[in-house]
Amino acid sequence: MKLESDIRSCILQTDGVKTLTAFDTQYVPKSRKLTVAATFTDIYGTESEVTA
Repeated sequence: MKLESDIRSCILQTDGVKTLTAFDTQYVPKSRKLTVAATFTDIYGTESEVTA
């Protein structure tokens, strides 16, 4: 999916993000809701998770 690729690229281009270790999307057509979950490692080696 192009949107997933664009979101991944945006995360990886964010200052301080070193690697993307996990990425998942869930789309609910009935409500047209997209949930994105990403886990990344920053330049200091700290792993963080974000869901939106």
